[in-house]
Amino acid sequence: MKKIIALTTGLLFSSLLFAHPGHGENFAGAFMHPILGWDHLLTMLVIGMMMNSYSFKKGILLPIVFVSGFTIAAIAGANVSFISDAATLINQATLMTLILLAAINIFNKTVSFNFLLSILGGFGLIHGLAHGIELPSNQPTIISGLIISTIMIHSIGFLICKFTSKKFSHFMRYFTLTSGFLGAIALIQTI
Repeated sequence: MKKIIALTTGLLFSSLLFAHPGHGENFAGAFMHPILGWDHLLTMLVIGMMMNSYSFKKGILLPIVFVSGFTIAAIAGANVSFISDAATLINQATLMTLILLAAINIFNKTVSFNFLLSILGGFGLIHGLAHGIELPSNQPTIISGLIISTIMIHSIGFLICKFTSKKFSHFMRYFTLTSGFLGAIALIQTI
């Protein structure tokens, strides 16, 4: 346990925490980028887990709205050069999405579904913009790598919660709160 705490603390205060590997110039590099960017990975896993709080017909809308916003913003970010001047703010906003997802999951029963959809659409825009400004070009293969990876991460989050929720009823809540805590610590480090 002490080793895990030491490793986690080391990672939290390491400058490597903020170093997202580049998208590369091809599909594989773009596919790996959301997986290797811990803030993107945690956000997408949590959204996938949130699907389990609703019927499948309703829950599937959560990642669809996120991916739609993500796609629009990634394309816009790759095409509009002046947005890259706000890269620090955009990266801070991606960390805020983890904190807000934790808050949403605490008050899950009081948040309307339509409001949740609009929030997740906004989160998709933020994450898509963060990826888009880092894209080496607006190539369809690179953007499709990002989108497919994002969909895969949502699916994994859904399946993790689906299979663990029977055994651990509060798994999603603990995971989300931990993700929010990590996001808060990382956000504090950027200020």
